[in-house]
Amino acid sequence: MFIPVLLATACADQATEPLAPSVTQLVLDAPPIALGDLTSVTLRVVVDGNSRVARADEFTVLSSDPSIIAVRPDGFLEARAEGTAIVSVTFVADPTISAARSITVARADYISLRLVPPVAMIPGDSAAISMSGLTRGGATIAIPAGITLSSRTAALQVVNGALVVARDTGATWLVARAPDGATDSVRVVLTFGGPAMLAIAPRNATIDVGDTVRITPTVRDRRANLLGSSGVQYRSTSTATATVSGSGTVIGRQGGNASIIASAGFLADTLLVVVNAPTAPPASPPSPQPPPPPPPPPPPPSGAGGTVTPPGAYVQVRLSGNPTPAVIAAFTTAAARLNAIIRSTGNAYPVPLALPQGTCSAAQPAIAETVDGLLITAAIIPIDGAGSILGYAGPCLVRYGARGLPVIGTMAFDEADMAAMAVSGILGGVVLHEMVHVLGIGTLWGPTWQGWVADPYGPDPRFTGAIGVSGYGALGATDAASGIPVENTGGSGTRGGHWRETIFQTELMTGWAGGAMAMSRVTVGALADMGYDIDVARADSYTLPGVLSGIRERGTEIIDQVVQPIGQVDAGGRIQPRIR
Repeated sequence: MFIPVLLATACADQATEPLAPSVTQLVLDAPPIALGDLTSVTLRVVVDGNSRVARADEFTVLSSDPSIIAVRPDGFLEARAEGTAIVSVTFVADPTISAARSITVARADYISLRLVPPVAMIPGDSAAISMSGLTRGGATIAIPAGITLSSRTAALQVVNGALVVARDTGATWLVARAPDGATDSVRVVLTFGGPAMLAIAPRNATIDVGDTVRITPTVRDRRANLLGSSGVQYRSTSTATATVSGSGTVIGRQGGNASIIASAGFLADTLLVVVNAPTAPPASPPSPQPPPPPPPPPPPPSGAGGTVTPPGAYVQVRLSGNPTPAVIAAFTTAAARLNAIIRSTGNAYPVPLALPQGTCSAAQPAIAETVDGLLITAAIIPIDGAGSILGYAGPCLVRYGARGLPVIGTMAFDEADMAAMAVSGILGGVVLHEMVHVLGIGTLWGPTWQGWVADPYGPDPRFTGAIGVSGYGALGATDAASGIPVENTGGSGTRGGHWRETIFQTELMTGWAGGAMAMSRVTVGALADMGYDIDVARADSYTLPGVLSGIRERGTEIIDQVVQPIGQVDAGGRIQPRIR
């Protein structure tokens, strides 16, 4: 919000008068502002009929009560408390010219609820839900009476307002609704008292054709209690080399290597088996070979989804639903942009995955493959209609380690919002924005995971990775020593998970879409801090906006749900659910 100040000036009749303005009028427009708002003062000067914006050093701004309205060093007015204060503006060239207005700070409507539930529960578990509210200006406030908490399925029961009890297995959404209509929702995974750990023996075996080896599984719940193994399933990655029975008996069929994958729910472990081929008699001279078959036809150009990235790329995107050609092009371009800045697998080791359908999200297909880099399953599906929740995105499983990188992530967009984004020109930028969330920006930088942002929901959160901070300083930032400013306003899908809009504006990873949406050296540097092998020189050209130029009109807020990982996975594909 701007508070415009108009100065009308007149010049003397003589042509020899100096060009400095003679101030004849000062008008200060001072509408009420809401608690938590930041506003700026713009002063306009008219000289010889020509209007210009005054520089910040040509006028001063004072508040009669800084505890209600404070004048910050950067020139912005900050609404700190409910009440009324007098704001005055004085023209430096002629201190006798000034104006003052009474400004009232009113409590803003509640616009968001922040819900902090447990990520995983088992039947019989209970947990208290932590809730806080946000004003329109981004200030954290106490939750009023009248909040209702509900679960979308009977798997989770709400008792006494803010206590939940797990009743069944699966995944559900917990929804909070405020009296003014503000809502928030979070996904809760409910596992059935186990299996939380699966280990098999042996993990390596060498046998001859016709020989067998028996797999012995051990299944435990998250409290380390031993469970039965009747639910363990087995499959071979090469049935021509080795087959496996439902009880875990492996039989060598022909010479070669095969992986026998044991799975229970979303847990998996792998036996690597080498089958020795029998000694063959001397072979006859080989017969002439037929010519190789022609290459397969290219994939359909639109409407079919599928893999939109080339084999061997670090980021692999698998698109489902009914995407339009524009949507397919947006996903293809976004993945290519990330693969251009990621030079190698770096800290990412290959992981064999055996995930049933729906492990990471409802739209995720069954996965049975080894992932070298990052696999993203993306879907264009109905969610809640146009103009509300755009979708959700984030990592699903991350590799073990202090800088563990995601191995699989999920993205889903509401099909009702895609056409409008394409028309407004922000579709490609929004798809790339959500892909970078899957890599970890805004999702893995908090204290639960990599710890680059100590308090994402605090009053002044900062990202402290050295490479990202160096890029921020190189843009001319004077506060780089404190870290990169993280968003401290907006709803639960925006605050704490993006760069600060008032500082970065047209950068890709703010919470608002519009303008160039440039992937600056701040974002690519932060990815390097998180463990990716990044070519920082491939960042987009970007200039940090000046804070004294006033707040630009914001673009479209990216209203989404940020998905947190469900667990960690090691090099053998063994998954440990994340208990927080």
